[in-house]
Order: sequence, then structure tokens, then C-alpha cells
Amino acid sequence: MTNKTSARILVVDDDNLVRLTTARLLRNCGYTVEVAENGRDALSLMNAFRPDLVLCDVMMPDMEGPEVCRRIKSNPAWAGTYVILLSNLRTDSDTVSKALEETADSYIGRPIAARELQARVKAALRVREAESKLAKAEKMAALGRVIGGIAHQFNNINTVLAGQLELLKLDPELSAKSLTRVEHMRKALNREIDITEKLLLYAQKQSFEPVEVDLADAIDQCILAQLQRIAQDGIAVSLDLEPGVVVVVDQVMLDHVLEGLIDNACHACIGRDVRELVIWARAEDDMGVVSVRDSGHGIADRDRDIIFQPFFSRKGEHADADSPWMELKGLGLTLSVSLMVIQAQGGSMDFASQVGAGTTFTFRLPLAVPSPEAD
Repeated sequence: MTNKTSARILVVDDDNLVRLTTARLLRNCGYTVEVAENGRDALSLMNAFRPDLVLCDVMMPDMEGPEVCRRIKSNPAWAGTYVILLSNLRTDSDTVSKALEETADSYIGRPIAARELQARVKAALRVREAESKLAKAEKMAALGRVIGGIAHQFNNINTVLAGQLELLKLDPELSAKSLTRVEHMRKALNREIDITEKLLLYAQKQSFEPVEVDLADAIDQCILAQLQRIAQDGIAVSLDLEPGVVVVVDQVMLDHVLEGLIDNACHACIGRDVRELVIWARAEDDMGVVSVRDSGHGIADRDRDIIFQPFFSRKGEHADADSPWMELKGLGLTLSVSLMVIQAQGGSMDFASQVGAGTTFTFRLPLAVPSPEAD
């Protein structure tokens, strides 16, 4: 939520007195403010500072305000930033009109009284917050419909598979080796059923319930839940979890993401002499970052552009012919759903991979804002 105590504002102006006076005025209102004396400096601050609002002078020698605005709006990571252009009365009206039509969100003429500037900024932040909530609601609804449809289909399939496996276990001619394989399949199916039920729960809500979650605790719980399977597969686990990294996220969906990435990493290690799973979590800037690395086969070049597409999976292809994992082909939903979930909650996900050396998936979620009492 954008409010007076959390909103970040970037002031861009080549006039030192105007820049510093404006920054001081906004800081007195409780905003977090950074300043830049030209367009290039402003753009260099965008990633690190991540402003909610940019106040930018129209006429600057290095790069004019409309061009700064255009570059901000053309970058997908910055496009949601609210940009207000400021200019004195001698600025060409055509320049201002074009900027408003093409890129800028608002315009303020100078001179302007301090109280009016404060009111304009407050109003702009309200507009940005309303737009952000609307976009998020639309994204949640779309995500809920997609997940709900997929989950219902697989819930039906899981029910049939569970029944068939139970019947298969009753076959008196089933060998001990085959029975062991059936048990492996049943355990894997149980995990899929559990994930499907969680997805259905989310789809019925069609909204997240963000809470503060300690990443180290969440990862520990997911590892414990899969510890027996990890041990059976001979996978060595290494954890490097920074304590006290608390993010704001839906607990159910975070569990789904972690379980899926760990499960994928275990599958990737099948058939490898060295089987390692390394997970670390730490705070970077205002994000909580989690990385899951395996020593598996790596992702082939042909698959890199489609790795996050629904129903894409390479699970089981490296398993031995008599391995229980040979039958456990993936559904191809873990990465696509995880990416949507993380992005819908203000985060991001990416990966790095080298064929024959393994793969690392990394996701980022917003850190919880400490309460005033914690300072």
C-alpha cells in the first residue's frame, strides 16, 4: 500500500535550489525522497530506489523531462511509476501537451505554492494506488480462473489414478519390487493431490491472503516434509538461510512454490553421480530472495525460452529404465504457476542453468515493512 510513510518519490531537476527545496518539503510530509540533477542520474536510480512517483523538470540540458518520462514508461519494470512533469510558464505548451498525450501522467506549472504541491503529490499517489489495486485485482481474477480450471481437471485425474493404484496393490501376483514402485507412485501422487487441493483453495478465493512469513521457517518446513524422499534419492542438502528475513506473501502459495522448486530439483538430480540441493535465503535491498540450486543435468538450450510455459516438463527423462521415477512424468505446471504466483504478489523469478552442471531458480518477494516500534 502506498501511503505517506512508505511512498518513495524521486525529484529530478537541474536547479540545485529547486531540487533541494522540493525534496525537503516532501520529506517533511513523511515521504522517502531521492534527488537527481539530470535525466541520466534519474534513470540510474530507478532500479535501486524503485520510486512510486517521479517529479521531473521539463527543461534540462542533459535530457529533457519528456524523454526521461518516455524511458521510464517504456521499461516494463518501471512502467507503473507515476510521473509528474514540472515546468515554468515559459515552457512550450505543445511540448507539455505531447508529453501528457504520450507518456506523462500529470503536469504541474510553476511557480506553485508549497501546500498545493503537497496536495497534488498526495492526490497522484492516491491515483497510483487505485490503479495498482485494480491491476492486481484483474491479475488475481485471471490467475484464479486459470489455476481453477487446471486444478479441477487434474483433481479428476488424480482421483482415478489413486483408485487404480489401490486396486493394483491388491493384486496377489504383484512382485515385491513392483509393489515398492507402486508405493513410490502413490507417495508422489499424494504430493500432487495436496498441491492440487491448495490450488483449488486459492482458485475458490481468487485472492491472496498476504501475511508475514519468515523465509527460513518456511524453507525448513518444506525440507522436513520431503526429507524422507530426499534421503531415499541420496541427495545431499545444504541450507544457508539468513535469519529474520520476513516477506509478505500468501502462505499457501509460498508453500506451493517452494515444494515445487524442491521437487523439480530432486528430479533434476536423477541419474547424476553427484546429487546436491543447495538452498539459500537472504535480504537484498527491500526484497527477500530465495535460491534453489541443483547439481542436475541442466536445461538444454532448446528449452530455455519455454521453461515457464504450462504443461512443459522433462521430468523422468534421465531416470533408469527400472527406476520408479521413469513413470512419474511431470505435469508441467510447477514453474508456470509459480511464476504467476510470485509476480502477482509483487515479486519476480528467473533462472540460470548450465548443461551438465545444474540449474538455479531464484525468486524475490517484497520484504515486510518493520513496524515503527521496531525502530
